[in-house]
Amino acid sequence: MADKEKKTPATKKPKEIKMIIGYDAKGKAIRKSFYDPTSKKRAREKGQEYIDKLNKGMMVDENITFEQWSLTWLDTYVTGVSETTRKDTYENTVKNHLNPYFEGYKLHAIKPVDIQKFFNSKAKMSFSLLHKCDFILRAIFEQAADNEILYKSPYRISRFPPERPPGRERYTPKNRSEFISISARRMSSVCLPPYPLKPLSVEVKLLPS
Repeated sequence: MADKEKKTPATKKPKEIKMIIGYDAKGKAIRKSFYDPTSKKRAREKGQEYIDKLNKGMMVDENITFEQWSLTWLDTYVTGVSETTRKDTYENTVKNHLNPYFEGYKLHAIKPVDIQKFFNSKAKMSFSLLHKCDFILRAIFEQAADNEILYKSPYRISRFPPERPPGRERYTPKNRSEFISISARRMSSVCLPPYPLKPLSVEVKLLPS
């Protein structure tokens, strides 16, 4: 009788462990699977090793760009302000100044030197707008770190370009009418004495030449 063919043993599936490695911009848990050929314990150890490296900044989410996170930040954190403040202060700063400069930058790749270069390039920007860029950039990076998108914020105290002396404002008919109107309002609040003032006489002596 012919020997029966020996069946090849079925390949065993590796042991799998799913672990939370962080959270996305909306606070949803990000899970990743870790495997080991025979042991769930070793799979868990691999997962923990990955998370430890992630927490030390050795692994980051390399897919998120500055622009993606800044727009998520706008929608998530800029709440409870008037529509005018949102547009003039936050959206204008992010969309017209920060995103055009950091276009194409991966969020994790931005270093303190890149932030300082941004401010150096804005020498003609008003001091008020520089301050808006300052506190908004700080918030964008710090809240990315709070959400574990970054290991830590790259933001440091940045030096602003020297403040330019104010230029001479052009005097136009519109300015003249505004000035007259403001002056009239101020003069109406001045209390004049109830009696006429006597002219002040001053004796002038000429020195001998």
